[in-house]
Amino acid sequence: MNSRRNAAKALAEIGPEARAAVPALIGLLKERRELNPAFYCMALGRLGPDAKEAVPVLEEALKDDNRGIRLAAAVALTTIEPQQASNAVAVLKSLQHDPALATVWVTDESGVAKQTSRKDFQSPGSRFFRLSASVPLWRLGLEQEPPVKGIIEELNGPYGSGDVSYVELLGDIGPEAKAALPTLAKYLNPDQFFGLRQAAAIAIRRIDPGEAARLGLPGMLAVP
Repeated sequence: MNSRRNAAKALAEIGPEARAAVPALIGLLKERRELNPAFYCMALGRLGPDAKEAVPVLEEALKDDNRGIRLAAAVALTTIEPQQASNAVAVLKSLQHDPALATVWVTDESGVAKQTSRKDFQSPGSRFFRLSASVPLWRLGLEQEPPVKGIIEELNGPYGSGDVSYVELLGDIGPEAKAALPTLAKYLNPDQFFGLRQAAAIAIRRIDPGEAARLGLPGMLAVP
């Protein structure tokens, strides 16, 4: 499983030149050999229009019970067919304001968690999906600005600190996320775990190749 995920991640970084891998990625999505095939959706999305044959399986994934899979499929569709992504946009907007993500739970005296009727749209889960959905919506021109400030706040906060997903979001935003470079640079420290350092290095290269060169960052999937 880890080998397949690592391969998908590498294909995502290669981008359109990895178009020959589209049938294999589609096959993995159809097989559902993993509980969360979001890596395969991400790789297909990075291939862009060259992954058009994956549209039917990604459209089907928009109906998945797992919010993470719905999010990954929607993001991929917005890059593969940005002019025909109405279903993906609907999913992204629903995830931005999903009341289930904002549900407040409390623990009673016996330690049992119980659902309440209260909603907190600033909860970590609600904020993550809202910020994640905002990036592709901004790319489509449906939001005025990318959520750089909000992502930086999460990375510097108590819940999102060191979250690889937020680091990857900044890389997806690209040059518009230059304000995040100081935050990303601190994750290059050898004391950080491998996956975080790798994600930070990749994000910095996407945002500012010149800064990546100044920091002496190595090749595509290497880490400092």
